[in-house]
Amino acid sequence: MKYILNILMLVTPVLFGSGCFVEKDAETDLVLSFNLQETYSFDITGGFNESRIIAKEEFTDNLDIPEGARVKKVDVEYVAARIVELPGNTATEGIKMQAFVNGSPFFAREEALGFSQDLTVIHDLNETTVVALREQLFTYVDDNITNDEDLIIGIQGIPNPTDKTLRATITVRLQGAVTIASAFF
Repeated sequence: MKYILNILMLVTPVLFGSGCFVEKDAETDLVLSFNLQETYSFDITGGFNESRIIAKEEFTDNLDIPEGARVKKVDVEYVAARIVELPGNTATEGIKMQAFVNGSPFFAREEALGFSQDLTVIHDLNETTVVALREQLFTYVDDNITNDEDLIIGIQGIPNPTDKTLRATITVRLQGAVTIASAFF
């Protein structure tokens, strides 16, 4: 009798599985990072105002979203800027500038941003513009919403001192993530 119980204890897990299973309809979050970056070059005296149009396809073509996936959210993780001084620059005290998205201010720096080889994260973002940007990017990646409106990202500013020549490159980077729910089998 003991022999039969031992065999049943060994055979039962094999016949009915080990107790671990993957539910067919279970979902797991998949996070896809994106990076929108633009570099502007300047050799000017006085203020500047530059912008760039980013079409929906330019944004979505860089993401590998599985077909049929459900988009849960789009996050803006950070915005950063780098100003690299070029030879011949006489605006030695930096640049007062702001960035904008679709005409709305994204960030504004009253104090001059200095020259650096590193990206400097901007912490004082305009929350209303961040929300509008997240919503627009969400419409780009959600299959249930049609939005072909272009995204316009730009910068404007003035060198410090204002009467000096600005010779520099300015890079603005927006880092974010798209979170999707992806069914696995």
